[in-house]
Amino acid sequence: KGPLLLPVLLRLERGMAGFFMTENAASVEPLWVSVLLDWQNIYSCAREAFGLEDAPGGVGNVYPLKLAVQLASGADAATGRPRQLQDVRIYRGRPDGAKFRNWYSAWQSQTAAWKKAGGDRLFERYRDLRERDGVWVEKGVDVSLAIELISLAYREGADRVVVVSSDTDLVPALELARSIRGDTFAEVAGWDGPRPSAAVLSVEGVPQHPLHQADFERLQDHTNYTLNIRVRKRQGDGGWGAQIDAEGKKRR
Repeated sequence: KGPLLLPVLLRLERGMAGFFMTENAASVEPLWVSVLLDWQNIYSCAREAFGLEDAPGGVGNVYPLKLAVQLASGADAATGRPRQLQDVRIYRGRPDGAKFRNWYSAWQSQTAAWKKAGGDRLFERYRDLRERDGVWVEKGVDVSLAIELISLAYREGADRVVVVSSDTDLVPALELARSIRGDTFAEVAGWDGPRPSAAVLSVEGVPQHPLHQADFERLQDHTNYTLNIRVRKRQGDGGWGAQIDAEGKKRR
């Protein structure tokens, strides 16, 4: 019998004379990361952390896929293995289209843009808003996120899960996920800005990813989804810049 030949990974490299072949003894399997976004919390905390409370209502949004890719990239701190985004899951309230046509239309435009960008890596977890004392609020969104976090932990649906929220109601679910899969499974991320805001969640044994103003500015979505798409295309910044300028002139 001849010698046992072990499989090798062949890779094309560009050299001065064209392409040549190199060998890697083994390929490193990435760690697959699922990112769970508590959308309203992300938006509200960004406005607080970066002093945007007086800005138009759409200011404070970020691109969910860009945020997820940032959190799922690079080398894993615990193992050194490369991280790769498996999916991004967005938990958010949905307005009543029959009662709030303009609000619902803007919501549809925004979520459609997210789905177009994320494709089959984006999972939508939307629940109808409920009225309470004349105010429409989210109900069950944080519970939905917590249940899915525990489900991913039990069925080993991902190597890592990053929860992006500063909602302390999620702490028990994070503690349970850690007890199921150990210290390296669950991670948390949240805004860390110059203004008072809800802090990044602190859970024993759960790594934190503070997101600073430079991160927010890089990830910010300037699109004004209340505008018709043709109008948005004509306005290079998506529409909010013109509205901010107009409101500034009114105040002056």
